[in-house]
Amino acid sequence: MATVSRKQLAAASELLRKGATLLGEPCPNCGGVQLKYKDEIVCIVCGAGKERAAQPAAKPSSLKEVLEAKALEVAYMLRDERSVERQKELLDLLSKYVELLAKLG
Repeated sequence: MATVSRKQLAAASELLRKGATLLGEPCPNCGGVQLKYKDEIVCIVCGAGKERAAQPAAKPSSLKEVLEAKALEVAYMLRDERSVERQKELLDLLSKYVELLAKLG
């Protein structure tokens, strides 16, 4: 997957704060992470987007996919976090996700 710039990550974080959801399926153009916000799907790496008003949101098909998506989301949050206390909280959460993923195999 391509590298995400601070500007792209900040834009994605802002969308998540506004209620966007992280999708489990990668961008078909670049393999990047996609967000769904107001019936539009946007890649945080290449910016490709499409409207999906008529289609239901993509749902992860397994617990493993959910945990992987959440771990990625927490990793992005950790990357920009300045507060040491919040970093500790995020690291604890991330380690729990990794532990569960390891148990699932």
